Amino acid sequence: MSDDLNAINFMTGSPLNRFGWLRTSARFINASASSSRARWLLFRSGDPLIVKSSGAPLALSTNRVERLLGPQPYFGQGQVDGELASPDIKSLQSARLRGPIAIFLGVLETKNAANTSVTEQDQDVIIDEVKGDAYFALDVTNVDKEVLSVLQDDVGEDAAFASARGAASAFDKTQAAMFAGARAMLEWNSRNKAILRRMWITCVFDLGWMETCLLELASLGGTSFPTVSDERYSAGLHAYQHPRTDAVVITGVIDQTGDKILLGNNKKFPGVFYSTLAGFIEPGEKSGVKVYDVVYHSTQPWPYPSNLMVGFYARADSNQPIVLDLDTELADARWFTREEVLEVLAHPDGTNLGARDYRKLDNIVSGQTTDPSASQAATAPPQEKPSAPGPKFRVPPPTSIAGTLIATWAYGKAKL
Repeated sequence: MSDDLNAINFMTGSPLNRFGWLRTSARFINASASSSRARWLLFRSGDPLIVKSSGAPLALSTNRVERLLGPQPYFGQGQVDGELASPDIKSLQSARLRGPIAIFLGVLETKNAANTSVTEQDQDVIIDEVKGDAYFALDVTNVDKEVLSVLQDDVGEDAAFASARGAASAFDKTQAAMFAGARAMLEWNSRNKAILRRMWITCVFDLGWMETCLLELASLGGTSFPTVSDERYSAGLHAYQHPRTDAVVITGVIDQTGDKILLGNNKKFPGVFYSTLAGFIEPGEKSGVKVYDVVYHSTQPWPYPSNLMVGFYARADSNQPIVLDLDTELADARWFTREEVLEVLAHPDGTNLGARDYRKLDNIVSGQTTDPSASQAATAPPQEKPSAPGPKFRVPPPTSIAGTLIATWAYGKAKL
């Protein structure tokens, strides 16, 4: 993979063609999955399998993961192992009913092939024109330990599952963009898989990009398989679920002179660490500062677990008081000059955290706080022994949109 994406933020601008219109084609997806050019990105409890020596994600060929996938067909599975679902049940043509969760991420094309305006009769022709490496994500969290250990022996000692936030900070832009999509989709599927309620079972189809409820689905819970003529089957095909994305507003607030930025310190942040103010759409984080001239900057997918960070700049009067008692999470919020921020960015540890601090932030964003800025802070790669003397304070790294907003303003490149 190369680092040639012209993307503003880390983890954006995936180069993969998702071929959404081919997700119901069992022929396309099983041919892609069985191809020698197919590549599988493995995750365990959200942590990616990486090459330790390079830090890059390890993309495995199908023949190295087939023991994990189970018998073919891998998608469009029917009632019995090795059997395709009936072509009359279109929603099951790409469903994966058994085995670990697998998601089709898309094709890294070597040739621009298809468009969405073709007829069904032309589909086979277009499928044959798809050229490139098909990428998949595979969740091995619940795979038998003995089977997983065989894989570990096969890939060698230089491969290991690594903490997601720490690992991702070392990826190039292409790798990071693929990682973001893969982790978010596996997380969504994991949360929704095998939900059993009143005899209804969640079925993942559309190659992992959609879910629906089927009544009495085969091979799950010992229930019987519905046939096309089964009226109860059609009654279940209405509760469609799509991947969830939680929007977060994250704002670089600039004063009326353009030379100061408002940054906040969460009560659970380690040490003297400041970031831009962030909050879910409702409820949001507040500092009691009235803003105006709000300008959109960019967005960043944030797969921890499934956020979309929506970045803005806004203006505010730095002469007005900052009210901290409107929010229970902020320990401090203050205006910093451009010179102060540039000094931090120039310091070798200005965007780095110690390994202990890194683990603390990781725990915070695992559910102990609702503050999204803590998640953004937790992308800094761990540094066991920061340089001395340290910076006056720290800010998020450039791998986060918070760090991008701060640095873009500090270097005079923000369009306000």
